[in-house]
Amino acid sequence: MPKKKVIFRAKPQQENPNQSQENTEDLIDRHSYLRKIIMIDPENPQKFICNLCTENQNPNKNGFKEEIGGKLTWVKKHLQTVMHSNFTPKQDKELLEEAIKYLGRKYQKQEACSKEDQRQGEGLERQFNKDLPLSKSKETELYLELTQFLINKHLPFSSATDLLDFIKHIISHYNLNLIERCHITNTTVGKIVKECIGSVLQERIFEELKKSPFSILIDETCDIFGGKYIGIVARFIDPNSSSLVTKLLSVIEAGSTTSGENLCEKIEREILQKMKY
Repeated sequence: MPKKKVIFRAKPQQENPNQSQENTEDLIDRHSYLRKIIMIDPENPQKFICNLCTENQNPNKNGFKEEIGGKLTWVKKHLQTVMHSNFTPKQDKELLEEAIKYLGRKYQKQEACSKEDQRQGEGLERQFNKDLPLSKSKETELYLELTQFLINKHLPFSSATDLLDFIKHIISHYNLNLIERCHITNTTVGKIVKECIGSVLQERIFEELKKSPFSILIDETCDIFGGKYIGIVARFIDPNSSSLVTKLLSVIEAGSTTSGENLCEKIEREILQKMKY
């Protein structure tokens, strides 16, 4: 039977609310950001619903959006999730941080969420996993798929543990919708390696070279399209281990001219000037 569609209604007035419920409602109502995004379930006064995440999530296969909510102790934990952060507009980021601190001050002595709270707070994740049973056969299937991936990509079997840990890290730190729509190409990876990772590693090597005598080795190679490149390697004494080490500094395009003078200019521009040597 399809899940009924969530209808947001104003918070019902109670003729004789108990003191704890009044305190609970006041806690949300006294904070403008919480009042804006959190509502009390009209059918269950002990349950809180995040309007922001419920409204922004994708509908399930039946076309409905599931409630994302839980008990009061669930609210603070939910506000710190990647999912809620992704749905929060930039202009509300500071309000979100303040709301988390506000709840922390009010409930410093509260215990961690119970298992029932965590089950209620799954929300979006539940719609992805409800058709994926937890069984021994599915566990075996997972191991087979991991092994197949290692074989197809010619990866060493010793990387299996690291691969599984990486998968766990990704699904625990990034919104599942974000993962699903994400894509990456060789060009993107190349730019990240060159402009982000490579430049940082190069700066570290430059700092090491300033502390030790060094020599530069160069070698030329070609790619399958006939392009010419120069690999530049530095050899120096590692101050920590007092041993001779060799590290790649840069790979630069040689161009059509490969004279000694041209190579010297390229090395000076790509290495020595960057080192401010």
